[in-house]
Amino acid sequence: MRKLESVASTRHTVITAASRKRRVWEEVILCIVFPLTMLPLLYVVQGHRYRLIESLGPGGVPVHFSWPGLVLAYILPSVVALASLIYAGK
Repeated sequence: MRKLESVASTRHTVITAASRKRRVWEEVILCIVFPLTMLPLLYVVQGHRYRLIESLGPGGVPVHFSWPGLVLAYILPSVVALASLIYAGK
């Protein structure tokens, strides 16, 4: 988002090699490392794979009611959303 904003902005910005490298590492961590870390962790806290509801079909993926399940499935996405809001506002 910040790259898009800097391209669309009318102000003149100078991108140094250090800032470009830092931006690439931030994007690699946010777009590759974090999701690949979260996938196995969210798989571990699933109660069971599918929830089939009669006459409705498949429901959401149930989360085991434990503190790791609550943190990984409910609190961490809220923290990531808040962090992305702050990151996009820079």
